Amino acid sequence: MVGLIKRIDTLITKNKGKKICGTVVMLGARDDYAAKLEEVAKKEALEKVPLTVADSGAAGPKPYNIAKDATFTIVVYDKSKTCCWDSTTTKMTDIVIAYAKDEQAKAAQKAMCVQPTVFAAKGTGDGFDTWRTYASQTGKSVDWKSWSEDEPCAQRAVAADTTARTAPYCAN
Repeated sequence: MVGLIKRIDTLITKNKGKKICGTVVMLGARDDYAAKLEEVAKKEALEKVPLTVADSGAAGPKPYNIAKDATFTIVVYDKSKTCCWDSTTTKMTDIVIAYAKDEQAKAAQKAMCVQPTVFAAKGTGDGFDTWRTYASQTGKSVDWKSWSEDEPCAQRAVAADTTARTAPYCAN
């Protein structure tokens, strides 16, 4: 997650004046979230990306619309092992974004609307086979790191992350 947060901050900082903005919202109910985010912001010298905490409640956040160029969505912290993975890198974020762009380009060639594959754990293995395979296919397997429990993670064994409910993407 730290790699993603750093990437967002870098993009926002580089694009000053271009009306690009972003916020990282951690959803959950742990009391130490705010302190952890403040620690990350100081350690990583974040300049522009606001970090905040919201209690998602038992049902998770309310549905929201995904921007047409979205690659990432909200994952519910205490129900998603992705949130315990602090050692992601900007190269990994680049792989996720490239996968999403390729996915959308293939859909456009077929004149189809396809909701972007959400970056979240799902399926077999550590849950990130989609992006690991893509990294390998594009000659970037050395840039992909396997999931690791970088902080205490009660949700480590979930088969799939819990993501925020979204309005139908292709109806936007």
